[in-house]
Amino acid sequence: MNHNSHTDQRPAVLSKQNWLCQSLAVAVTLVFCLAGSAWALDPAKTIFQFNCRNWTRQNGLPADKISGVAQSKDGYLWLGTQDGLVRFDGVEFKSVPIDLPSAQGQDVWRLTAAPDGTLRFCINNGGFGGYDGRKFFTVEEAHWSQPGAFEIMAASDGATWVSAASGLGRWSPANPAQTFYLSFSNVDQVLSFCEGPGGRMWLGTAENGLQYWQDGKIVSIPDALQAKKNISALALEGTNRLWVGTSAGLRCYENGKFTEATNFSWNVTALLLDRNGVLWMGTAGGGLARRENGNFVFFGKADGLGSDFVTSLFEDAEGSLWIGTRDGLSQLSDLKFPIFSSKEGIVDGSCHSVAADKKEGLWIATDNGLAYMDGKGATNFVGAALPGSAYIKLCFVAHNGDVYVEDGEKNIDVFSAGRLVSRLTNSAWISAFGEDAQSVIVGRGTGHGLFRLQNGRFTDYEYRDPAPDYYWINNLRCARDGAIWVASKSGLYRLQAGAVQRWSSAEGLSGDNALWVFEDPDGSIWAGLATGVVRIKNGQFKNIKVENGLADSWVYAIVPDDCGYFWFCSSRGIFRASRQNLNDFADGKAPRVACELFNGLEAVKSAGRTDQENSGCKTADGRIWFPSPWGVIRIDPAHVPTNRVAPPVHIDRVQANGHEFSPAESIIVPPGPGQLEVQFTALSFIAPEKIPFRYRLDGFDDDWVSSEGRHQAFYTNLKPGRYTFHVIAANADGVWNETGDAVQI
Repeated sequence: MNHNSHTDQRPAVLSKQNWLCQSLAVAVTLVFCLAGSAWALDPAKTIFQFNCRNWTRQNGLPADKISGVAQSKDGYLWLGTQDGLVRFDGVEFKSVPIDLPSAQGQDVWRLTAAPDGTLRFCINNGGFGGYDGRKFFTVEEAHWSQPGAFEIMAASDGATWVSAASGLGRWSPANPAQTFYLSFSNVDQVLSFCEGPGGRMWLGTAENGLQYWQDGKIVSIPDALQAKKNISALALEGTNRLWVGTSAGLRCYENGKFTEATNFSWNVTALLLDRNGVLWMGTAGGGLARRENGNFVFFGKADGLGSDFVTSLFEDAEGSLWIGTRDGLSQLSDLKFPIFSSKEGIVDGSCHSVAADKKEGLWIATDNGLAYMDGKGATNFVGAALPGSAYIKLCFVAHNGDVYVEDGEKNIDVFSAGRLVSRLTNSAWISAFGEDAQSVIVGRGTGHGLFRLQNGRFTDYEYRDPAPDYYWINNLRCARDGAIWVASKSGLYRLQAGAVQRWSSAEGLSGDNALWVFEDPDGSIWAGLATGVVRIKNGQFKNIKVENGLADSWVYAIVPDDCGYFWFCSSRGIFRASRQNLNDFADGKAPRVACELFNGLEAVKSAGRTDQENSGCKTADGRIWFPSPWGVIRIDPAHVPTNRVAPPVHIDRVQANGHEFSPAESIIVPPGPGQLEVQFTALSFIAPEKIPFRYRLDGFDDDWVSSEGRHQAFYTNLKPGRYTFHVIAANADGVWNETGDAVQI
């Protein structure tokens, strides 16, 4: 902070004055892929497995109707609304009223962007205009200042195409000779544009079918079916397949022929081909749709979309799909761990437990039946296939492939080769299944309720030592040495040949309530407790607790993967830790354990629990599954998606000694008490609330300072002098923008 002089030299950061005068990615019918980026929604997931967020006036959106969406290269999202332009950074909306009399209003009807980075828009029943980040400007043609704008599009050659009630025009400031205007008497009303190869511009008209302009001529495509339909949206797939959205459905024009693409009559209002080449469609009344295997799957308000009346579509730099609607803004974003539910074919209801077979298949116990997934589809066992209650509490796969399930009447049904072969009546709840070389074993009820299932009936487990009181058996596991491990409310037990060995708080365990137990390939026994994790190796145990770095103390299930990690289902959600790191800590070779927590919307739709059992498994393909109230969560440890787009970082505001300054200007602070406040932001729209910031004031701070979730930095009692404030940030996956932004003071 220098009270007497200033310097014009600035750090090498993005210029605030030219922030918008760079390339923008815009939701137009021809998709422009951002350089160096290939992010898009995963086509292998169903449309229902993505995360959907909505904004309306009730949670900060300045206006409800969103007619257009764009993203500037600096990362900001721009919205066209009935109240002008709106800038969005993922957390806050900022209104930018249109200060342009010739635009004749604030109701933005269409929003697009030119290659030079300037925004272009048209006003509903008004005119056309542009915005360069500092000031508004007119699209300079006298005819285009007349009211009645329909459409505007910026072509890749820098020309701007416009359509209005008065006619059709092309404005090319760099090449005035190619600027033209055709009055309504010589051309049909154009409602949509789509740029094609070779200078061709496709035109969707009002009740006069499909046309294109090329080499100064307009050519009509004969088609009697479209003669009385409005074409409101166009999208070009490749070079030859044109998708045509009409007021009565979707058609496809390819190789000189039209074909019907859908069997519905919704008014198609928007089309978009994402970076994976997947076609998305917005409708007026039918919501959003995605083309999958030649068919369209719809996602509407009942599924979580903000509105069934879609007005615009846009794909941002991180691959999220933004949906402008009549009633607000929606975002579909990808996540790491999809949930499989009735939308993916399994029986509806909360998932209670899961069990893997030897054929890469998964058995799923739910509120309303039993389901089996084999990677090709789902088979549901409901109704007559379940002679008792449809409520399935537990499922277990024996070594011979038979499946044991406990229903809501406490009975056990046994399935073999997909058929029900026997039923065992029971009067107490089964809480866990296991199996040794002798038989299937069950934990039943309270007390010492450990039983074998032999010859279709329950027999007591035979103890040599006095039978322990387990209080409640939470989990069972049979080790390779033949020992049976019991995780119970009264501790962890090892049973072999009737002998009993116990670990509890009395022996130094961190707690008595053991929820889960399993054997690692090296023979170590790991248990999840209500107070952390314990490893038992060579008869010695080591507690691992939250104070040692564990992400949570209440661990319901632990499943090792094939990549060297343990996956934990806990009260805080799902987390993983390296097997090597856990062993190093237990062996005294590491001071702490390092865990990665996956409990945000960028990871899984929900990690909550209601009536789930202590359950989790790994199928033969290496994938890990946990139950949830909304279905079954799938984790692919070999392919955990990472958002590798580092967030752009911007200093928004500087306030010093009671005076506010623009970061784009040279800052000279008048004398005062040495107070400084800097406000900053980073632009990642996938979990923006989890963006970490670090800042440093050169001349004062010796090292980077964590903002602890704040978007501001505060300093007091600064001495006169020169300072440079730096700020950097990372996305939710920890990918840092090490350049960040800076300002000299």
